[in-house]
Amino acid sequence: MNKPDLDCAGLISYSEATRYTPQKYLETVQWCKANHKPVPRYTLRTKGFVTTVKELGTPSSVKAIYDLTLAYAHNGRFFEAPSMWETLSQPALDKGWRFHVHVDRFEIKELRGKSDAELAAWLQNRWVQKSKRLEKLQRDLEEGTDWSQTALKSDKKSD
Repeated sequence: MNKPDLDCAGLISYSEATRYTPQKYLETVQWCKANHKPVPRYTLRTKGFVTTVKELGTPSSVKAIYDLTLAYAHNGRFFEAPSMWETLSQPALDKGWRFHVHVDRFEIKELRGKSDAELAAWLQNRWVQKSKRLEKLQRDLEEGTDWSQTALKSDKKSD
């Protein structure tokens, strides 16, 4: 029996916790204000992330955290995603929908040893950055700007 390649181990953690709804967002805004936290526009919770990172605090096969920001739109409506059936059945999905994926990579060793509060603050900072990115993409959609041009401009700014 072959041993698994541990360098390829991965973990997916959705810090949003559940599907985004206006009611859940309202609850998040109220909690953030009551706890003097930044109010992210699109993202939600820290507890599962903090627990996951703490459990990975000792050397493990997980070497990095990849932070993905996904955006999509249909007919000018931001965050309108295709259904599962549309995703599977339409060979040229990009003809009706717009998609954008932004990826940041962070070494897990950079987060080891941080307290729960420090990890939560790190994630909250990521949310603020993601919210800014999503707000920019939404503005660009409304202005008719091609998202690939947005990505090129933001990449140049970070150099």
